[in-house]
Amino acid sequence: MNFLQSIYLDYYTIGSLIPVLFLFISAAMFYQIKDKSRSTKVIANTLFAFGFFVLSYVVASTFYHPFAAFHRWSTVLFVLIVITLFMQAFFEFPEPKHTKLARILLRVMLLLTFGFVGWFMAQTLEASFVYHFEGHYYDFDADEASYVISVAIIGYITLLMGIGIWRISITKGRERWTVLGILLGIMLSSFVPAYLNTLSREGGMDRGTFQVVFDLSIIVGLFVIVIIYLNNTNDKTTFMAKIILVSVVVFLLVLQAISYFAFIDKETAYDGIKSEQANRFRESGIEPEAMRYAV
Repeated sequence: MNFLQSIYLDYYTIGSLIPVLFLFISAAMFYQIKDKSRSTKVIANTLFAFGFFVLSYVVASTFYHPFAAFHRWSTVLFVLIVITLFMQAFFEFPEPKHTKLARILLRVMLLLTFGFVGWFMAQTLEASFVYHFEGHYYDFDADEASYVISVAIIGYITLLMGIGIWRISITKGRERWTVLGILLGIMLSSFVPAYLNTLSREGGMDRGTFQVVFDLSIIVGLFVIVIIYLNNTNDKTTFMAKIILVSVVVFLLVLQAISYFAFIDKETAYDGIKSEQANRFRESGIEPEAMRYAV
């Protein structure tokens, strides 16, 4: 089988790739900080893992073949890891608190994560594939397993919010607002995309609209986290790095808008041509050379 015939680069590909670039660039900036604290390492690892999570959507939006359903394995793994790492951030920033408890929690959450992922893989390994026309992607026909994972994700997010609220309550002065801003950024970049993804899968939101809001919420939410952290950490960061990061975000947001309108026009024209070919095939029975199915 020629897998290249199943690869289609469209707006969903570009739209998903934009936050991936932002996440990996931001992670690289954090990794290059010299003598970085443990909290900086946690943020860097979180951004890096988040990048692989969104990269799974790039695969699902590019590879239109039943095997693309296996992107769910990656999304389940990395979304739980990202939420777990965000929990650790609240134990480390603004200053370390209850580090022993944090290490225990990390081990427990990672053990649960690999347990959930292993169970989900076992449940979907022999499952059939289904194409979601509302969302334009392939998925496993395993609603019960997906429901269990969705409940697990909600549980993780609830625990994350609880830890964040705890950290806010014990933090005094200006740093309390810093922690609050980071928590709001996390909610914008995690809870909002998860909710909108559910709407998109059920046909409650147009896929193009979802892609725009999904990308913007991730970029804006994580940009808020990164900027707040860089302006309040004790690690040595350069003003030039902040300028570069702001420039990258502005460029990616502009690219997001341009790519959206450009691809929407092209897809509308393509759909019109194929609809006309389908009507001619229905009337005359003559199949166009490029037409692979008839409606």
